Amino acid sequence: MVKSFLFCEDDPGIRDSFTNVLRRRFHEPEYKIIPTSTLDEALCLADREIFEGNLVLVQTDGDLGPRSAGDGFQLAQRLRGIGYTGPIIYDGSTKIPAECQSLFSDTPMKKKDIPQMVDLVRKYLKPE
Repeated sequence: MVKSFLFCEDDPGIRDSFTNVLRRRFHEPEYKIIPTSTLDEALCLADREIFEGNLVLVQTDGDLGPRSAGDGFQLAQRLRGIGYTGPIIYDGSTKIPAECQSLFSDTPMKKKDIPQMVDLVRKYLKPE
């Protein structure tokens, strides 16, 4: 079974750097890294991965920028609404609204710190 990890980040520098690091650490065909930048793109790709039973981890920013029809909190809410029960990591600088805190499994201590983000991903993709 392929283990898919969906990463939603609107900043192309962060998204590309993190994606490259992840692809070096978590190789296909066992792992599939899916970088996205908007709510709609993330939901479209996640829906297919959930249907196929492959989605095992999601990580999202809070503010997904002006191109997105929503934010990372809405992404988490909608994923839970369509049946995704796996972990969601929040890696944004926007404070998580109280009504959304239960949607997230984890958050790094230092935002946008790639080594720490990789450690969190490893925690969920390769549990000891």
